[in-house]
This record gives sequence, C-alpha cells and structure tokens, in this order.
Amino acid sequence: MSMKEEAIRTLVEGSDVPAPFVPGESPVPVSGKVVGAREKTLMIEAALDGWLTAGRFSEQFEREFATRTSRQKAFLVNSGSSAKSARRGRALLAPPEGTPPQAR
Repeated sequence: MSMKEEAIRTLVEGSDVPAPFVPGESPVPVSGKVVGAREKTLMIEAALDGWLTAGRFSEQFEREFATRTSRQKAFLVNSGSSAKSARRGRALLAPPEGTPPQAR
C-alpha cells in the first residue's frame, strides 16, 4: 500500500461509525444519503487529483453509464437545465441503430 493510500485509509478509518439514533433528537437526513468509507475514500482521491470538476471519476461514470444503458455516449451534467440543453443536440444522445422505439 502506498503512503498516499495509507494516509487516506487513516483519515477514513472509523469515520463512518454512526452515532446511536435517539428518537426525537437525532437528525434524519432528508436525502437518505449514505456516505461510507468507500465514498469518502473516492472523494479524497478526487480532491488529491486536483480535479474538482469533471475528471477521471466522471469520465469513468459516463463510460459505464453509456454501456449499461446501451448508448454510444453519455454526458454527465450538473442540472436538469443542462440536461435539457444537451438534449437539443439529440444526434449525440441518440440510441444505437436498431433500438426498438419502446426502448428509446
């Protein structure tokens, strides 16, 4: 394990141990988010890469999302408005040739 990996592990270790839930006192996140050790490790890695916008993780997500949805390409956007604007370039987002209409 590299020094970088060891340092990240030290930072993350034990940080995802939840406090006991106390009804009426403990906060309940409305998003239902779960940020565990793996997610924290990836956040630290992204920050250490110096990529605080699109970088290797977003590129990996786009590739895997396109593959899982049988698309030639996928684009990560920051909002519904950006997605709507990207949709105007529909030729880039078109499904692969031969995709049945019900799957579009």
